[in-house]
Amino acid sequence: MQSVSSWNRPLTLRQAQLICLCALALHVLPLILADAMYLDDVWRAQTAIGHWSGEGRLLTQWLHAGLSFAGGAINLFPLPLLLALPVAAYALARLAVHYFVEPRPSDLLVVLPLWYSPFFLQNLSYQYDGPAMALGVSAMVLAITVGPRRLLAGAALIACGLGFYQVTLNLFVGLCCIEAVRGLLRGDELTKVLGAAGRRLLQALSGGVLYLLLALPWMSGQRLALLAFDSAWPGEVLRRLGVVFEHVALLFTPGNLILAIGLGLLALIGVMRAVPALRSAYGLGGLLVRGIGLLLVLLVLLSMTSGIMLIFAYFIHGARTLMGFACVLVLLLYLARRGLGEASPHRALILCLPLLSMLSLAYAYGRVLEAQKAQTAAIAQYIGQDILSHPELDKARAFYLLESNQSDGWLPAASGALTRAPLLALIRSSDFVLLPEMMTQVGMGQFYLNSSANQSPPPAWQADALAARGGTPVVDNRFYRIYLIDQQGYVVTKPQHRPWTLP
Repeated sequence: MQSVSSWNRPLTLRQAQLICLCALALHVLPLILADAMYLDDVWRAQTAIGHWSGEGRLLTQWLHAGLSFAGGAINLFPLPLLLALPVAAYALARLAVHYFVEPRPSDLLVVLPLWYSPFFLQNLSYQYDGPAMALGVSAMVLAITVGPRRLLAGAALIACGLGFYQVTLNLFVGLCCIEAVRGLLRGDELTKVLGAAGRRLLQALSGGVLYLLLALPWMSGQRLALLAFDSAWPGEVLRRLGVVFEHVALLFTPGNLILAIGLGLLALIGVMRAVPALRSAYGLGGLLVRGIGLLLVLLVLLSMTSGIMLIFAYFIHGARTLMGFACVLVLLLYLARRGLGEASPHRALILCLPLLSMLSLAYAYGRVLEAQKAQTAAIAQYIGQDILSHPELDKARAFYLLESNQSDGWLPAASGALTRAPLLALIRSSDFVLLPEMMTQVGMGQFYLNSSANQSPPPAWQADALAARGGTPVVDNRFYRIYLIDQQGYVVTKPQHRPWTLP
């Protein structure tokens, strides 16, 4: 193993940052190559308007206004993402130094899940929001590395993270939990562990107050409303936790399940390595107290998978809000690294396997995005051609696109991948055939947009009731019907069956 050890040497901060930068670039490459607009990206690119300030994300608003040099939100992808990568790489390198003092290349594997986390793929899918969310993650990671005693610097970084994306607070709390686990296993006095936790809490509160002072005047009421604290509160929180863990369970394909079991065993060994020294120093009673403390910290860490989303009235259960799960992965790899032992650091290369699994998911997801991009472009072309080829539709002053239920995420070109890796469907989060704003890509600008650029009021009826009102459609094919009612055009998509695939 001499050849392995020869390159697995202690790194400087600059060297660690360079390796992290290469790893992050490798991860985002399939998203850049796919170049697929995701959900809100389409109308934002069309209108060049962000509307992030009403969501309390002032720094995201300023980021895009500044980069565009036009005061709006011009689509500059992938430039914002490319600029965010060095910042994120620096934050991860700082965290590796914080954990290992002189990290080796194999030690960097422990911190990479903060970016490689499978759920973070949905955050990165947004051409507008993705880079801002990445900067928010970087700010929270840096807040941990500056230390709890540097209150002002830590509070400012936390406020920055919240200004980019509020859910990044889950990452900060999760990283604080990892700090507590490290302290308990290291043998720190309980008063020292509790004191550090208290200073971190003060840091988070100070950052939260600073953020609210800046963002509160622009925030909408929907973003501030909390879940009603009544008799139904515990049941609703538990229901939400159940939804979150159902989503996490989608990770466990046959191969990933084996990896998870192996990581769990290594992590357990990493914990058990600390037991003899702790028992010798604190006795059996002290060891029991620390064991209870570890369990409590782990419960907090697991709850941070969704974290602050559990207490807000507006509950978003998409993959992008599960940022806290990255801290669970970091803790697993950190404990597994301990379990592999310090005497032979090259053994930590086995941690490449779970990261390779996450990387392969990113590339599979990139292909799914490309398939969806091609499908939506084709259907938009079909609709545009039908509108142009039927003169009676020239009378329509505006068009509405009404979606029938597509909850199965119809995408024939990627049906096999979505079946074998169900997490891809959650990350893709697509229950539509086409969005109305996508019609501008084929020159059809008279479609009603569900954004600030409203062209006409929305229809009062749903897609299922339109057939009874509209009578005979002008166009009726496999994918959609087009009606003309009172000089308004209505494109109603049809539910699509899952395609036949090989077993």
